[in-house]
Amino acid sequence: MKNRDSERIARDLLRSLLIQSQALKLSSDQLSSLNRIYWAYHHGERDQLTTRAIANLVSYEQFVGAISALTTDGGADRSDNSHDAEVEAIIEKSVSAKFMDKDLLAIDLASTVTERLIDWAKIFAFFVAAPIALMLIILSVFGFQKVQDIRAVSDRADAIVATAETKFSQLSDTNKKIALFDSKVHGLEAEIEQRRSSVEQQIAFLDKEIESVRLLSQATAATSVLTANHKTVQDLQVALKDKGFYKGDINGKYDVATSRALEEFQLTIGSAPDGLIGRLTYMKLFGAQR
Repeated sequence: MKNRDSERIARDLLRSLLIQSQALKLSSDQLSSLNRIYWAYHHGERDQLTTRAIANLVSYEQFVGAISALTTDGGADRSDNSHDAEVEAIIEKSVSAKFMDKDLLAIDLASTVTERLIDWAKIFAFFVAAPIALMLIILSVFGFQKVQDIRAVSDRADAIVATAETKFSQLSDTNKKIALFDSKVHGLEAEIEQRRSSVEQQIAFLDKEIESVRLLSQATAATSVLTANHKTVQDLQVALKDKGFYKGDINGKYDVATSRALEEFQLTIGSAPDGLIGRLTYMKLFGAQR
């Protein structure tokens, strides 16, 4: 029962995020990830639809905004088909916008690949040129008789060495920049992990609050029906215990154990497991209503 409630909460939260995407300022990457979860759920992959998975894709402010929109939505009584039609329209719009930039993405990717190939070509050219230059120096020494010719070759060799030293110096600077970048990446990973832990704690707190509100609502409705029929929560616990569903103490408190026992009893009689005492539930527990 708890899994079904969690799935329903996650589904409504996902719909709220997609419907309120512009108001919550969701990025295109966030929309793409939420779209994948939405379509996976509608194709039977229900294990991907969890409150935690959704929360990991959005910021805390966006998550709270979606919860607020969900609880204050004036159209909450609309059918699932109506919600799905609105959500699918939003998904189609976001996908269209995503593919409008595919040419720019291809150009950007081609530019990046070209720059990388040029860098590799420079490095390759240097390591090929160095031994060739050395060979030319040796051949020049043995091929020329004049001191001036040897000096010219020596000067050229010095220039080549100086160029090589410059390139090695640039390579060293590049390595330092890479090390600094790696340090920043590790720092960001630690920050992300900290944020993820904080979000998980907030989700656990929200789940607990939602469960408390649901239990309070059930208790209020059940107590009202019992009082109208001159019964108490203690009478309800005794009846559920006699039928083998309630295992706790007869304390007269409509707690989590009482709610779950009532929902399990409702499943056995073919009633909706909502924790509410309707006509069928009452008759199966106590007989005819007064």
